[in-house]
Amino acid sequence: MKKFLFVCTGNTCRSPMAEALLRAKAGDRISVRSAGVFAADGIPAAGEAIQALAEKGIDFPEHESRRLDSDLAGWADVILTMTESHKRSVQQQFPQTAGKVYTLKEYSDDGPEAKQIWRELESCHAELEIQRALSHHEEVADLEEKIAALEKSLPSHDISDPFGGNAGDYRAVCEEIEHWINLLIRKEEAGD
Repeated sequence: MKKFLFVCTGNTCRSPMAEALLRAKAGDRISVRSAGVFAADGIPAAGEAIQALAEKGIDFPEHESRRLDSDLAGWADVILTMTESHKRSVQQQFPQTAGKVYTLKEYSDDGPEAKQIWRELESCHAELEIQRALSHHEEVADLEEKIAALEKSLPSHDISDPFGGNAGDYRAVCEEIEHWINLLIRKEEAGD
């Protein structure tokens, strides 16, 4: 059974909605959890997030936030973040996750052009960390330029943060997450 971990900032909005949606749609075919890169443990999901899920017939009141730690990062087969900055944070805090961290949109997107750019970006980021460790400043600068150019060529793979917004904001984000969860399920069923 494949194990998915969704990650956002505080683990009270986006990642719990993604966790609940995937669990409701995929059932026991997968194992799914969520966490936050800056979460405080034990905070309930935002009321608006619970309401947006309830409108889809998904009951998820028991959620309590948890901070991403090495055990949870190690548990997951695939770590899906809500934004690029979450992805970078996970990769920096937990280098052992190399090769299994993606944004939800990146992982679910089947476009061949975007996949090629993402593979190249992943390779550049890995090489960048090596060059930084070796203190090869000229190579670091070249790689940072290349990464910036590649990132500009991609559509945004970030999911908006509804925190502090109204019920409509949460509903819209829940719809967006559901779209990408549906694509993820399709991809998993196809055996990618």
